[in-house]
Amino acid sequence: MTIPYENTVSSSSVLDLLDTINSFSIISKDVKLPERDAFINPETRINEQVIIDLWHLIDKESRVPSYGLIFGQHVQPSSKGLLGSLVSQCETLKDAFMTFIKYLDWMNPSENWQLIDDGQYIDLIFSVNSEKRYPIASIERGMSWIVSWARTLMGKDVSVIFASFAFTKPHYHELFNLNFGENIIFSSSQNCIRFNKALFDQKLLSYNPYLKDILERKLKSFIAKSKRKNKLAGSIRKETINELILIFLPQNKATIDYICNYLNISRQTLFRQLKKENTNFKTLLDSTRKNLAIDLLNDKDNSIQRVSEMLGYAEVSSFYTAFVRWHNTSVSQYRKKQQVIDKPSS
Repeated sequence: MTIPYENTVSSSSVLDLLDTINSFSIISKDVKLPERDAFINPETRINEQVIIDLWHLIDKESRVPSYGLIFGQHVQPSSKGLLGSLVSQCETLKDAFMTFIKYLDWMNPSENWQLIDDGQYIDLIFSVNSEKRYPIASIERGMSWIVSWARTLMGKDVSVIFASFAFTKPHYHELFNLNFGENIIFSSSQNCIRFNKALFDQKLLSYNPYLKDILERKLKSFIAKSKRKNKLAGSIRKETINELILIFLPQNKATIDYICNYLNISRQTLFRQLKKENTNFKTLLDSTRKNLAIDLLNDKDNSIQRVSEMLGYAEVSSFYTAFVRWHNTSVSQYRKKQQVIDKPSS
């Protein structure tokens, strides 16, 4: 099945990782991290390479080899996002995990959890797309976090029967006992955590069916919107970019970075798509401003300052310069000519 938002992740997943990094002193303060403010909108999707690069940056700069386990023991309530809020309102632990699995590709399509119920035990099996080159620490964090998360949802300690990992035993292997108990297997065929089934049938203290319904409908709305954006991005034409420029100009957001983020594509992808039509973003922005300027100036109720702002210029002088370049006349001269044309004959 093709995932509608393949190669992108929820901004909440990046925000959660950033907040976790900032909670621990495992890397030098001199290491430059992405700005947190870029990921606070829960509707935004981010190129997956951002979070992959962030993981590798931590892997390179971390002063603590077991940082993945440490991260997993720390549940960030401030950045858990819409999905995290949704599962908190589920009826049972099994309901919470099934809901989490159902919408996991919204958070990160490269991660996969399976829940296997044999009537006596619940096995949670975790995998990460090997082609994306996530470090082992991301698996340690995912496995450790799911146990910590279960404990948070239940409001009490949660016993693990055994945990297996598909990588070789690290030198800090004894630290795995803190979250997974004594029965740890390395170099296994899969990453798996086993629990007693009875635990998953227990009700959560935070269960709220009304709030769960509201949050799930909101999440579905975000997903539908993301699918529409993805479909739009898959068939980019200059007309599409022109329409987006017109929408975002009055908001002062008609920049290549903003539109690329809106479409969940890279600048390089947009460049290649527009090059096929023998144009580029700068040319389209300039052309749109040129055409829109005349319509706005012809409305006598629009001041020049207002026209400049609606065209996305930070300074009126920049608009003056552009108008002369477009029409070989000044804004004031153009408006005087229009006054003469519009003046009724006696």
